[in-house]
Formats: sequence, C-alpha cells, structure tokens
Amino acid sequence: MKEQLSFKQLINILIMVCVALMLSACMSHQTIEPVSIEPVELDLKPTTAEDMYLLARRYHYGMGMHKDLPQALYWYEQSAHKGNADAQYQLAMFYANGIATTPNIAFATYWYRQAAMWGVSSAQINLGWLYLLGDQLTQSNKEALYWFQQAAAQRDGEAMVILGSLYRYGRAGVKRDGKQAVYWYTEAVKEGRAVAMFLLGDMCQQGDLVAKDEQMAQAWYKQAAAQGYQPAIARLSQLK
Repeated sequence: MKEQLSFKQLINILIMVCVALMLSACMSHQTIEPVSIEPVELDLKPTTAEDMYLLARRYHYGMGMHKDLPQALYWYEQSAHKGNADAQYQLAMFYANGIATTPNIAFATYWYRQAAMWGVSSAQINLGWLYLLGDQLTQSNKEALYWFQQAAAQRDGEAMVILGSLYRYGRAGVKRDGKQAVYWYTEAVKEGRAVAMFLLGDMCQQGDLVAKDEQMAQAWYKQAAAQGYQPAIARLSQLK
C-alpha cells in the first residue's frame, strides 16, 4: 500500500488530517473567531480599512448589532480593497464557501493570494490547498508546496503536518522522504499539534520510512492522547 498509494488516496488522507486538525481546534482554515468587544458607538460609515474591517466583523458575528452577512461581505470587501490583510482573508473565505454570495474560486484565489502575500498563514495554507487539489484552477505542485512552506516558515503547525504528509507519501512533486516527514511532523509537535504526535506514532508502528518500533509508537500515541486526541486514544486501546 505504501508504494502503490494513488493520488486520490493521498488527497483523502490529507483531507482526513485536516478534518482531524479542525476537530482538535488546530485548523487554521477557520474564520477568525470573534472576541468580546466593549459596547461602543458604532461608526456605520467608516473611512479607514481597520474600521471597515471591525464593522464587517460586527455584522459577521452579530456583535452589538443584528447579524447581517451581506453587510459583512460588503465591508470586508471595502476593507480588503484598502489593503487590510485580515479582511482579504475573510473575503476569500466568503467567496470560497459561498457565504452571502455565489461561490467563486477565482475571486477566492485572488483574495487568498493578497492576504498570503501579507503573511497571513491561514491564507497561505488555503492557497496551497487550492493549487494542490486543482479545484477550478490550474493544478500546480510548485505553487502548493511554496505556500505550504511559507506558512511553515511562520511556525504554523498545520502547514508542518501537511508538509510531513506530502513527504511521507511522496506527492506534490516531492519524493518519499522519511527524514523530511519526521522533521516536519516533529516541528509540528513543537507547536503542540497532537495530530503530528499521532502520525509519528503511526509511522513507528507501521515501520513506514522509519524502523518499526512499537514502544516508540505507543510513546507518541500517549502524548497525543494526553491532549485528548481521540484517534490516539483508540489506537492505544487497540494495542493493549
């Protein structure tokens, strides 16, 4: 299975990894979560990019006003055009997911790229996924790898897990490389990513690109389980 893994199987594995990250609150693809904001007089005609972004968030999450996604979209777009990177990322999310508008991957890609160029790691990761999957745009391993690497350079644990998986399975234009897979998973562990602990344990248990070592596998599973990571807890119960 290790040598015959198809591209479709890899994508399914990577998607499952990202789902696991999301469920463990590690996923950076989520929208920026709202925070408590003290009641203030609202400026419904903001002129600066920052104020437009803040108003958009209030409409987006219904903070101090009724939730209004079309208005959120409008003000994110106004702020994005003025260069606010967080607004650019949120606007891309709206277009990618069809929130208050028709889904438009071309627009999503454009705004992810704008935010990514400002260093928003979640935008860099989403841009990498779009290029890797080739969903309604030209598939490009080079672009995908570049943006994942850019996010990883900012110590984004999710990007590190993705890179580790690409090297483990030899996809996105890279050869299977156990050292690189272990390196990136280990870097993700430093960022507290339980899924990386689990994947290192899986490599050790399977003897996949590393020496088979069930004791080491259990040690990694225990670390992930200590964070409440359910797949690791299940794997440990199977090994008893």
